[in-house]
Amino acid sequence: MADININVNNNTQMNIQPTNQIDKWISKHIKILDENKFLVKTNSFGQVLFKGATRRAIAKFARLDVNTNPADIFKLLVDVWQLEQPRLLISVTGGAKSFTLAPALKYQFTDGLLKVAKTPGAWVITGGTNTGVMKHVGEALHGSSKACIGIATWGIVTNAKKLINLDNTQTYSSKLYSANTEYQVACSLVQPGAFLDHNHTHHLLVDDGSVGRFGVEIPLRSRLEEYIMKTGVPSVLMVVEGGPGSLSTVREAISKSPALSVLIIVDSGRAADLLAYAYSLNNLSCIFNEKNINELLLEKILEYLPELNTKEKQVSAYKEVLECMSKKEFITLFRMSEKRGVDEAILKALLKGNQGKGNELSLYSQLKLTLLWDRADLAKECISLRSQVVVKEEEKDLNSAMIMALAMNRVEFVKLFLSYGISIQSLLTPKVLEFLYGYHCNNSHSIIQYVLKKVEYEPASGDFKDVMELLCSYEKYNSKSILLPLNKIKSVINEACSIFKKSKSDQFIEGKSTDPEFHFPYKELFFFAVLSNMHEMALYLWRFEEDSLEKAFFGMQINNYLVGVAQKNDLPGDIAQGLKQNALEFQTLCTDLLDECYRTDRTKTEQLITCDSKQFNSHTCLSLAYLSDHKDFISHKAVQTLMNDFWTGDIKNTDISRWQFLIAFLFPPYIAFFSFYHKSDYTIIDVSDNDLTLESAELQDLKDKEVCETDMTTENLNYRLVSDSQSVNDFSAINASAKKVEKVKYLSKIMKFYFYTPVIKFLSNLIGYLLFLCLFSYVAMVKKEDKPSIAEWFLVVYIVSLAIEELRQIVQDEALTLEGKIASWWSSNWNKLDAVALSLFFVALALRFSPNTIDAAHVLYAINGGMWVFRLLNVFYIDEVLGPYVVMIFKMFIDMCSFLLILFVFLVAYGVSSAAILTPQTGGPKMIIDAMFHPYFNIYGELFIDRDPSDSNTTRFGTEFHNKYAEPLAWVLLGFYLLIANVLLLNLLIAIFNNTYEEVQANAEQIGKFERYSLILEYATRPPLIPPFILLCHFYMLVNFFKDLYLGKTSLQEKNLKRILTDRELDEVIEFENECKSQLIRKYEAKKKTNRDEKIDIFHSLMTKMDELINKK
Repeated sequence: MADININVNNNTQMNIQPTNQIDKWISKHIKILDENKFLVKTNSFGQVLFKGATRRAIAKFARLDVNTNPADIFKLLVDVWQLEQPRLLISVTGGAKSFTLAPALKYQFTDGLLKVAKTPGAWVITGGTNTGVMKHVGEALHGSSKACIGIATWGIVTNAKKLINLDNTQTYSSKLYSANTEYQVACSLVQPGAFLDHNHTHHLLVDDGSVGRFGVEIPLRSRLEEYIMKTGVPSVLMVVEGGPGSLSTVREAISKSPALSVLIIVDSGRAADLLAYAYSLNNLSCIFNEKNINELLLEKILEYLPELNTKEKQVSAYKEVLECMSKKEFITLFRMSEKRGVDEAILKALLKGNQGKGNELSLYSQLKLTLLWDRADLAKECISLRSQVVVKEEEKDLNSAMIMALAMNRVEFVKLFLSYGISIQSLLTPKVLEFLYGYHCNNSHSIIQYVLKKVEYEPASGDFKDVMELLCSYEKYNSKSILLPLNKIKSVINEACSIFKKSKSDQFIEGKSTDPEFHFPYKELFFFAVLSNMHEMALYLWRFEEDSLEKAFFGMQINNYLVGVAQKNDLPGDIAQGLKQNALEFQTLCTDLLDECYRTDRTKTEQLITCDSKQFNSHTCLSLAYLSDHKDFISHKAVQTLMNDFWTGDIKNTDISRWQFLIAFLFPPYIAFFSFYHKSDYTIIDVSDNDLTLESAELQDLKDKEVCETDMTTENLNYRLVSDSQSVNDFSAINASAKKVEKVKYLSKIMKFYFYTPVIKFLSNLIGYLLFLCLFSYVAMVKKEDKPSIAEWFLVVYIVSLAIEELRQIVQDEALTLEGKIASWWSSNWNKLDAVALSLFFVALALRFSPNTIDAAHVLYAINGGMWVFRLLNVFYIDEVLGPYVVMIFKMFIDMCSFLLILFVFLVAYGVSSAAILTPQTGGPKMIIDAMFHPYFNIYGELFIDRDPSDSNTTRFGTEFHNKYAEPLAWVLLGFYLLIANVLLLNLLIAIFNNTYEEVQANAEQIGKFERYSLILEYATRPPLIPPFILLCHFYMLVNFFKDLYLGKTSLQEKNLKRILTDRELDEVIEFENECKSQLIRKYEAKKKTNRDEKIDIFHSLMTKMDELINKK
């Protein structure tokens, strides 16, 4: 048996013929001997319902002749009874009578056998009765195996006549599907023979016409097993206890061609222990002479098999034992007391038994077996036994096994195969990736299937088509429809990572189905593992290739996306919870790796988080962290140090306070005391040709000069905030050029300070905005004249400049489509407020010019002024203390809106009741207003009790007196309402607010720094002039836009802090990231080992205490 050639129907459809044809086939091939010794159609066939068993059980059965062709039996099992094609055969033989196991050994036996039976396509064959070993096997496998086949002798089955069809004219269909044959099970001790075991799924009852004669089925069973083995199915014979018949069974098994592997369970008794003893004697042949061995063996035959009471029987058994030992290479011993399980012993027997001459299993066949049982340690042994130089065929075997490991989520195998040098670059073709996705999409538990819409799968193809078909057969998938097209994979990943997309054309998986390979294969496998919820596999694949920090962000985002999918489709809660935990692990991984990098080298870390990624559409770690709302990452000291440097622009001084900035802003001569960066403090920055600048002639001349590259230090890092070509942070290019000035003059300091320092931009805009609010308040409060005043016209110009600035932000957004730009801009709550405030102002302005609507315009002005004042909250984000309070306000407002829905129910209930009792009305709007107005203000303590005590015609509520019971009822209702609204509901609202406060306060630092990051980027990209003078900058940008349009230049539309690195610097950063990643992985593994050791120590201490307590007693 040179290889395992499993006979699999690739369409995974059983060859089921019409019922009448099956009935004809049964009549022709499944026969028994009648009373006249003629072969006739079987009269015992169908389904048996066991009565009196420990549980309700149904099994298929058939009575057949002892000389039935094994090919017909195989067809009966596979085509008629629709059993899955066998891929593993476990034949169990042993004690057919009384046989017992200690509880611990029974558990070990049951657990190991159960693992084996769960192997796809595993067939277990026993004697089929409910005695001895067969009973133990049945109990171990009930409900877990679909192919637990019992082969017994018809003549020894108790109540076998109950299985005979009284009307032999019944067809296959009527007997199999319309009725069950009832079979009563009782105790075998009170009746002769043996009952069928109800835990077996199929029973073959072999008949030779004899009654009460055991062992009739052995020849037929042997032929059937041999037939299955010849189809290439790995097989093993397990011997548990047993008698003389078991010796014959073992001898026949190893004498077959190909030989059958034998696993002997040592210490199970009788024949099994005899064979184990002979095995050990054979190993000691160098110590004992042949005469002594023979004497010892004969003594053990008498001891273990006392029923052999004649010399002839003993000699026959002796010869059989010697024949078995002549091929001992096919025999494996297993002691139940060993730490390893029965499943491992079976696997080792399979591997060992097929290593004889001419029977060698290919490396692929061995790896398939170890993969099915998830035994990477044994797979390593199989590979190690091969020659050091792997031949080309074995390299393909490893590649095929690697695909199986990826599909079956065998992480340890992936580690093993990669350690032997498998090239993922050549292995992972688009077809393989399509198969991996399609294989998991066909799984009913896969979460990807909930994302896909009407997918047309493609048939298996490519260099590894045979592996694909084999894996499909394991799970009964249709290999003709298994490959998920690459464009569908791209759409799924793009949808999951939509927040990272800059345009609709962005793709996070490159290449086409026709391409030979991927540029970044580990990234594609990483995406596959994350989307397939193979978290351990994803964590392992994450460590390969560069851009690991960016990949961690994608892992976090995809898991968060899958959480939403799970919740949307009402998947079990543990799935969503597991995905949340996965996302949290990737989130922690981002910060841990950043922290490790920052501890190692701060300069390289700042380069790492600001350089763009080739794999991920030129994103930086900072942009990914911001888009994914990773507050812990943004608040890390590495990022905050960078932002502090960026916030103060070219100013070297790091200890300047806010008051000093304010003094310098109001008193320019003070700027002379500040130190600014000199040209020699910086390295070259490549400024894109599309970046338009407002440059002086002096600076333009300096751009043409050669600048020497110098080393970087933490204090002199040079960054570039990439913005749109029309952005007047085009002024940042002045910044870049000014750094090349050999001597920083006072005028240059003034220019840098006022126009290119983000903190001063913020300060100037804040002061300008406060003046705007004062002017707006004045305009809103004064009486409106027929014609607008100069102040009002100035206000119009200011707000128009704000509106144009908002349009600029939309146009210069990173998205490449207008829809994407608007959606990105609208995602900010502050922008929504700006849109409403601007719209309301222009409506008020339109109404302002009509005398009939001037009062309405005045009201709108007043409301609009309040909105602009409310907009002032945005500037508090820059403060670490006040910023979180603004977040609290927003969160509490959302909580309050939800709470108002509950309050509204009680408010309306009381309002309608009290209004109906106190003031019956004829109808109209006032009736509804009264019902809502009074209850609302009752909450704030206004009870509207204003009756004159001397007036007996009105109630205490000021309403007309209608009857004597209205007022008391109203008092009762008011009491209950105030109790619920003021005491219960308001305290509930306070509790909700308190919970929100604690939640935000616990993360106040992260929230404050995250919002500060956003604000710094916003002001860094703003034009240097404040409204309304910003219109000059807008005009300049418009001119440059048309200039670019005329020259055919492409605008760069990004708003991220990026560092331009040379190829050498980029290689150094990649190497630095890999080193830090390796250090982090070692720390993780050491931590796991420490935790494991601590658990072991705790366990040992508990065991020691238990021993002490036992000794005391």
